Amino acid sequence: MVRYPIAVTQDNALHNRKLIYEFSLLFFALPLLITIAPSGESKLLLIVAAVVYCFVRFQPLKGLRPVPARHITESLVRFLLLALLATLLVAMFLPEKFGQQPESDTYRWLIGLALYPLVSVWPQEFIFRRFLFLRYRRIFQSKTQLLLFSSLAFAWAHLFYLEPATLIFTFVAGWIFGVTYLKCRRLWPVILEHTLYGWWLLTIGLGDLVYYQ
Repeated sequence: MVRYPIAVTQDNALHNRKLIYEFSLLFFALPLLITIAPSGESKLLLIVAAVVYCFVRFQPLKGLRPVPARHITESLVRFLLLALLATLLVAMFLPEKFGQQPESDTYRWLIGLALYPLVSVWPQEFIFRRFLFLRYRRIFQSKTQLLLFSSLAFAWAHLFYLEPATLIFTFVAGWIFGVTYLKCRRLWPVILEHTLYGWWLLTIGLGDLVYYQ
């Protein structure tokens, strides 16, 4: 079990400052640079460079324990409740969007369902949960602070969508996924949860929140 907070001593104070600078550049300056990048190709290049950097700097966990079944159950129940709420809201307030893509462009919808976990969910969860939580946990004073800044970073990473609704949605999603990761200490439950939410949004007509044109 990871203990919070981690004491700061003279020996690690300099290292912590370097981590703070790295965190600020990687999770706040870089998304801004991606947003103002002049072309889709340059945006993609910056994103790939960030993913590669995180993989290079990553240190794998050791001695992991199995995930308690109750945490998976909690995540699934939460998904069912939020999915039902989202479905009702879209049907009531955005009826023109409700179920639009599966009906009008079934092929693209199926391709999106197939690719979403591989090219979107897995890299995001590796970076914003596994990498961020393990590498930068020592610079935060509590779990709540870690969750707050990881959620802000996750939302800010979607700045290039230029949609306020997407920023709000991804902040809430980042908090939910962060809570799941702290409970499970495994990546696969968060990937499963993230995938389910994305699939449902693509299905009910809110794919714009998770799919960048």
